[in-house]
Amino acid sequence: MASFTTYLPFQIINMRLTLLLILFTITVNAQKSELQPEMCGSETIHYQLMNTDSVYAKKANQFEAQMKLLANRNSNSTSILIVPVVVHIMHKGEAIGVGSNISDQAVYNKLKAINDNYRRTIGTDGYRNGVDTGIEFA
Repeated sequence: MASFTTYLPFQIINMRLTLLLILFTITVNAQKSELQPEMCGSETIHYQLMNTDSVYAKKANQFEAQMKLLANRNSNSTSILIVPVVVHIMHKGEAIGVGSNISDQAVYNKLKAINDNYRRTIGTDGYRNGVDTGIEFA
């Protein structure tokens, strides 16, 4: 029968090799995740469809081209982009202006505040910290 001291060096060597293998695996995985950040699920599906579905790829490329044209046109233009806004007020049946049933004026005031910030109106956070985006909400 073998003594306890006979197995001890082999056990230490096996533990060291196991630990070294674990550390190597962790290091490789950490470097891999830094080089290739994990993509959102929709990106994965998008790229898969781009490679396998010609109709999808054609529509996606057309959409991308249209967005580039719009971006170039808007960057070369001084026109203001007006974004129509529809506000749905969900409330618990209170009178207008009470509780969660905010008034029309409260909605207009918030839209004005947003527009002031987006257009860099003097005296707003947008003026102090931003740029005129050329976008207004109406």
